[in-house]
Amino acid sequence: MALAFPGIICYGTGLFAMAGFIKDSRDRKIYRVLNIFGLTPWLCLHIFYILLLAIYAYMGSNGYQGADEICHAVYSSLSWIVPLSEAFMLPPFIYYMYLQLRGKTCFSRLGGFLGANVLVNYGVLYVVSLIMPDIPARLGFKNGLMSESMIILFAVLIICTVKNIHGVADEEKFTLIP
Repeated sequence: MALAFPGIICYGTGLFAMAGFIKDSRDRKIYRVLNIFGLTPWLCLHIFYILLLAIYAYMGSNGYQGADEICHAVYSSLSWIVPLSEAFMLPPFIYYMYLQLRGKTCFSRLGGFLGANVLVNYGVLYVVSLIMPDIPARLGFKNGLMSESMIILFAVLIICTVKNIHGVADEEKFTLIP
């Protein structure tokens, strides 16, 4: 749980910082609203997982024999939360991709396919996971695909921000690769 909350703060900060790469203020506002609606179910999903794991740990450490069955029953009855929250998380990413393809971000249209779009990163990493040998590391890699995609995206955004002397707001002098 101690690792989850700093991750939530970094994830939210990174997503809202991506709005700085959008040229038009109206598009930027739409993206921010979509982020608010996307982050809320993401937060709820992780609170659900944290509570489920905390209940399991408490029951297991206090000698309750039915911890497995109870947690499985809770998860089974509430598992619909997972696909629903993931569906609510997608609109900001889809909208950002739309803006990139329309040339409404500081990135070129091709920039969306060079690490500056989380959905493209996810697709590339998913293909990589398919060609990996069937070992335990593959399962861990596949379970963390979205997190790994976000790490790549945030690294690209940090590099672009640091290399841009004039700041993100000056999109005329902004270059993806100088």
